[in-house]
Amino acid sequence: MQRGKRTYGTGQLSLIGNVYHVRYYDAAGIRRSESTGTDDEGKASRYLVKRLGQIAAGQIVEPKKNVGAMAKAYFNHLEVKAAAVDQGLPEPTRAWRSKTKKRNYRQQLRRWELHLEDHFAGARKVLSNHLNEYITARREEKAKDPTIQRELSLLQKILNHSNIQNPPKFPRLQESLPRQGFTEDAQFEELLTHIVDKGVRGIALLAFRYGFRKEELQNLLCRQVNLTDRTLNLYKGTTKNSTSRKIVLDDESLGAIKEALKGKGPDDYVFTWTTGNKKGKRIRDFRECWKDACKAAKLPQLLFHDLRRSAVRRMVRRGVPTLVARRISGHLTDAIFHLYDITSDQDLEEAAEKIGQKLGNPITTGTTENSSRSWP
Repeated sequence: MQRGKRTYGTGQLSLIGNVYHVRYYDAAGIRRSESTGTDDEGKASRYLVKRLGQIAAGQIVEPKKNVGAMAKAYFNHLEVKAAAVDQGLPEPTRAWRSKTKKRNYRQQLRRWELHLEDHFAGARKVLSNHLNEYITARREEKAKDPTIQRELSLLQKILNHSNIQNPPKFPRLQESLPRQGFTEDAQFEELLTHIVDKGVRGIALLAFRYGFRKEELQNLLCRQVNLTDRTLNLYKGTTKNSTSRKIVLDDESLGAIKEALKGKGPDDYVFTWTTGNKKGKRIRDFRECWKDACKAAKLPQLLFHDLRRSAVRRMVRRGVPTLVARRISGHLTDAIFHLYDITSDQDLEEAAEKIGQKLGNPITTGTTENSSRSWP
């Protein structure tokens, strides 16, 4: 081993400033470079020998680098992913996906810079007590547990991206209870009568019937609708989880789609404003319209996303098999799907009636010995 030179398989020592650095090739043939943290050539040489011994023994060598360097590598990776959009998608869809990915990148980077960086950037190893100290500090800053959980999830992704050995066990904080909002058929029909704009009305109808996400409907192109087959196609790149979906439309939904498609080309948006000074433009922000309709229908607390829960609940109670309903709504797992299948008091009452029935016989209230039993 010679300083400043490399004999194959022996690595290299280099004095940079007052500190020795080592360079070597790992078991995968990837060139590694790291600081030894010392100005003693003997110690640096022993450090390199130890690294080469680990490689020869088949051990995974983890070069010394702090979490800040890991974060930089992770965000470089995230930035590349944000810029990668399927060029086979129509131009309007590409623009939407690119904007969404870049927004996600900025949100993650901001989360790191505002909170995680000060606590972890200089650390070479993250231990469980470091995580606990971070949680305590953030709680003192009045941050909610769900917010802290998102921040720790980002830190975990950063560490996983660098394939560190023996990562710490991340605590699982209490998440907020899932929202329980939904609406029944009669309430929704009343709500529709108060939505003046036909475009917004069509978006609400499809969300209630099939559980579409708002962004999926806002960015739906005419080319994604096949009137002959009565189908609506969400291909890869137009959904949140990048999985394609195909939905067969019922008569009322098909009628709303046909009305929305009149006079439009393949790359035009299906749902556009039909009233007001934005008439003919894509429906982006319809919060005021939605808020006014909910207030008029006496459903002031109803969120648009509650229609997605309503759709899942509605499909299950109409006997649509769970697997089919999941494919329609776009949920990847049963666990998440069932979170959207909200149980109401009416469901519990109907269950009580069914539980009380004997097989083949309705419930009777006679004066027989069994029926007149008194319970303590």
